[in-house]
Amino acid sequence: LPKPIIQMTNLKANYKPFMIFRPGSRMEVFNVEVRPEYSHFPWWNHWPVAQVISDGRHAQAPDRMAHSSLAWGGPRDNAALYGMTDKPAVSLVALAKSWIYPAELKVTGNDFISEGYNFRERAYIVNCKKVGNKFECKLTASAKSPLINPAFVIKNWGDRDVELKIDGRKIKRGKNFRFGHRHRIEGSDLIVWLKTESTKPIEISLSATMK
Repeated sequence: LPKPIIQMTNLKANYKPFMIFRPGSRMEVFNVEVRPEYSHFPWWNHWPVAQVISDGRHAQAPDRMAHSSLAWGGPRDNAALYGMTDKPAVSLVALAKSWIYPAELKVTGNDFISEGYNFRERAYIVNCKKVGNKFECKLTASAKSPLINPAFVIKNWGDRDVELKIDGRKIKRGKNFRFGHRHRIEGSDLIVWLKTESTKPIEISLSATMK
């Protein structure tokens, strides 16, 4: 394909590694055979993969743990998504769209200010103007801008915990709703991750609670 930005490596394992670049990036197959009698892929067994004094050399024989490089490229803006999945490669298209064309965040009220989507953090950045206020927003997801497991960084939230509602339905903290705090000299930020997918707009509310 001309100018591909999604790559999956087909392994025998159930989970297969993938990487996603942003449009305009360069992606190439690393097809250099160093010792074809042993492997069709370039491979190395130097530190730290193998605990021997062999920095920088190519593998001389299949006698210890080794690693390889199957592809390389130049990700635009020095950002890329790396992961593993047990789903088919076509499933990565929606994930790529959610990162490259994120759903628009519309904040309700004036107590929070949206700073937009930070693709390097894969998160929506929001600034809290007053500690203790409820954060309400709408994510305008669509087929072009699907929503897949969004994350939020709410600056200056404070050290309070949070209660989540999606479209008015309360979501308990657990595998589908995770949060934590990032403490800085200037204040404490709330970091939220949601396991949810949608191609339609959804409404989210985050309410501060006492620990």
